[in-house]
Amino acid sequence: MQKGSENQTVSDESAALHELIRREIESQGPITFARFMELALYHPDHGYYERRLDQIGQRGDYYTSVSVGSLFGKLLAADFCARLEKLNSAGFDLVECGAHDGTLAADILTTTKNARQDLHAKLQYVIIEPSPRRRAAQRKNLAEHLDRVSWCEAIDDLGKGSVHGVVFANELLDSFPFHRLRWSRQQRQWHEDGVGCDGGRFVWVDMGGFGGTQRTGAADETSGPGSDWHAVCATAQALAEVLPDGFRLDYCPGAARWWRKAATALAKGALMTIDYGLTREELFSPHRHDGTARAYYRHAVDDELLAMAGEKDITAHVDFSALIEAGEAQGLITECMIDQATYIMRILQHSGELLDTASALAQQDRTALVTLVHPSGLGRAFRVLSQVRGG
Repeated sequence: MQKGSENQTVSDESAALHELIRREIESQGPITFARFMELALYHPDHGYYERRLDQIGQRGDYYTSVSVGSLFGKLLAADFCARLEKLNSAGFDLVECGAHDGTLAADILTTTKNARQDLHAKLQYVIIEPSPRRRAAQRKNLAEHLDRVSWCEAIDDLGKGSVHGVVFANELLDSFPFHRLRWSRQQRQWHEDGVGCDGGRFVWVDMGGFGGTQRTGAADETSGPGSDWHAVCATAQALAEVLPDGFRLDYCPGAARWWRKAATALAKGALMTIDYGLTREELFSPHRHDGTARAYYRHAVDDELLAMAGEKDITAHVDFSALIEAGEAQGLITECMIDQATYIMRILQHSGELLDTASALAQQDRTALVTLVHPSGLGRAFRVLSQVRGG
């Protein structure tokens, strides 16, 4: 496995980003890792997601369910159509958050148009996308469906109770900026590992106890604890006698905040996410002593999160317990939290007009199906959380 910066080249954009981060640290002092990640991934000129659109697939840094082929979009379309039909509304909304280059949206819309024209005619597909560059790529890939598609820059733009249908995200929340916390068994409190600079290299520095007071260079969405923080602290205190000193937790308050906003926008229907994730109890499992944060570069995974800023993807497992609590606090009912394989097999069993059985799929789709559901592939790695409002 190739790790760190060995044998890896750094682009001019990465060098510019490195200098930008270095100057911020130099002028303001150490920054939170959440701020570092925000710049490394989302800086409008040099961030990993902003200057590249080819991260996914064989030539990129990692694979997703979408890169396997169009089957994933067909399966989602089958599920969504079944849900929309039960709503019995004059119009339906599908809201995709973080649509990358629009491939998944195109697969879903093509499937509904070909198989369920009655639903398709009443459908409005909304993409939440803050990046102008990505919106341009999405418009290009959705050229045949522009009569059905509109865009918003943020989840807040939807408006309270405006969605009748499905709000969903595929591999979005795992890339939200997170804090790197370290448990002090002696003090029985969390310390935050921030980012400093030493001799031109980014290094980890202890920023002291974590309690929401550190806001150095960070936006509000990533700066301090969310409403789930008391539950995290309660879990840590309950395990204080056995929680190892130095135990790491990758804490992302922005994910629960985003989920709460999405829940507020949902008038009737479902709020769903498909992502790497665990329950809070699983996140505190002893074998996750070093947390779940990882970096991806050319299909190699490593834990050198500060190396090659802007060149590598950075992720951590989603705390599904925090999402469940946030949604239920907004009146949603948790429908299920299951692995992707189970979710897909349920769709195949109740596919109706869109998909009959796995054996009826084309050879290319059957090959993709194995990758999507196999435990050693994507079937167990991803989980599906669905919460509903209005039945």
